[in-house]
Amino acid sequence: MLIDNGPVKRFLAIAVLCCCFPLALGAQEATTVSITIKVLNGKTGKPVWRESPNIWIDKEPSINPYTNLHGKAKIKVSSRATQLWITPDFGHECRWKDGPSTKTTVPYSIAEILRTGVVSQNFCGAAPIAPIPGVLVFYELPSTWRELWYD
Repeated sequence: MLIDNGPVKRFLAIAVLCCCFPLALGAQEATTVSITIKVLNGKTGKPVWRESPNIWIDKEPSINPYTNLHGKAKIKVSSRATQLWITPDFGHECRWKDGPSTKTTVPYSIAEILRTGVVSQNFCGAAPIAPIPGVLVFYELPSTWRELWYD
């Protein structure tokens, strides 16, 4: 007597596919890379500590990592991410010469940050530093206590 193994074989094939398919999808997920954000005082060139710049990566919601005593904050981004935007949280921009009407957010290329490093414009006075691969240097003028109190 012959037994029809067709349904059993189909069941086992579907079970193997259901188990292996999620594993294959997990292997294709993007890896993360680390970028250092360095916030410097635009007039003095010294680190701005305990600043939490507003950072947007592609279309994701903003993140606000705090800087350490050296003005640095490390962030993890997807290796698929392409652009990064940054604005100060408790300070003033140093990227523009003119008044507030010319201010726009500048996208920075994540590939360029990782490859050569990027230093933002600084029209506040301090000499810019050389770029370092994996580091975005951002210049700002920290708000005074009076500005923080009244704003």
